[in-house]
Amino acid sequence: MVDWSGHSALFLLSWALVARPLARWWPTPLRYRRAIGVAAFILAIGHLGYQADHALNWNPDAIRFMLPLHRYGLLAGITAIACMTPAALTSLDRLQMALGQTWRRIHLLTVPALVCAVGHTVLIGSNYLGELSRDASHYARSGIVVTIALIVLALRSGRFSRQFGRSPATSAMSSNRESESAAGCHDR
Repeated sequence: MVDWSGHSALFLLSWALVARPLARWWPTPLRYRRAIGVAAFILAIGHLGYQADHALNWNPDAIRFMLPLHRYGLLAGITAIACMTPAALTSLDRLQMALGQTWRRIHLLTVPALVCAVGHTVLIGSNYLGELSRDASHYARSGIVVTIALIVLALRSGRFSRQFGRSPATSAMSSNRESESAAGCHDR
């Protein structure tokens, strides 16, 4: 349960973050991006609850006895959830309209959440550098996770959209947003 919930949360967060850049070739995730992001948050909370029970026995004092590398990983995971929480709590149409441009800035916190979640995974994950007796496969898996995160971040960068142009789905959403803004409506 613990690895699957954590890996699934990381996968869904990554998927939500690349939904817009990949909309040119695959528009479906863009339609469900909000649900994907909220599902990532719910899985992250489930992962936190399971670990608090399983690894710490709901005793925060146990953190003092963790290896420093694991403590840094734990801090990265808590920071990732802290970054995801405002986005998850404001994922409602009403709040989006009420918050205006602030809503977008709040949801951009999911980018550092991805970085922290990858740091958490690599530093404390038993299949990664969190294992006490590491071999080459632990380093290889860590490299794969970091590489995937770098690809997600590259896709999110402005360079990708400038290099490959705006997607038809993104262009259509922008034109809808402009016409709805004129009518006083807001797009998700």
